[in-house]
Amino acid sequence: MNPYKILSINKHPTKQSIIKAAAFAMRERKYDIKEIAAAQKELIDPISGITQQFLQFIDLKSLRDRLDLTRSEAQTVSSLEYLSCFDLS
Repeated sequence: MNPYKILSINKHPTKQSIIKAAAFAMRERKYDIKEIAAAQKELIDPISGITQQFLQFIDLKSLRDRLDLTRSEAQTVSSLEYLSCFDLS
């Protein structure tokens, strides 16, 4: 759930703008009242508001561009490197 999307508000809302946005969202009936109330509660609470701000607006594009998420060829047991720290002799 993205409370910013549900309430149609910007990244740095005030308590007053959150309450107004919740009232407007209830009038629009685009989302369920429980979802709107949960979004309002999350953004009004200082800790969860900051957490949501981090989760919803962090830019991961540069990280995704650097990661190689393609699956490499499966290794066989014989191709794995033996670690000497596990030598029992």
